[in-house]
Amino acid sequence: MDKTTVFNLMDDRRKAYDLTPDEAVVAAFEEFEKGNTALELHLLPQKHPFFKEYRCGFACGDWIAYKRRPGCKKPSTHYEVPVS
Repeated sequence: MDKTTVFNLMDDRRKAYDLTPDEAVVAAFEEFEKGNTALELHLLPQKHPFFKEYRCGFACGDWIAYKRRPGCKKPSTHYEVPVS
């Protein structure tokens, strides 16, 4: 299984998990926000109260992970601000 990197939108924390993207965001939320490191205790992602699915990724609280599918590329960390 490929590693999934999850990102925290509020403070740019990152962590890699040997889980699918939907499971990884729930694991990150539970680990960092709730202090729960027992992965086997996590709910199914779809049953977690803060889990959301989007076109190109998943979120749980402030944690996100991108889906592994064509057309869902990770955004560049470098971008240009238009000058007016």
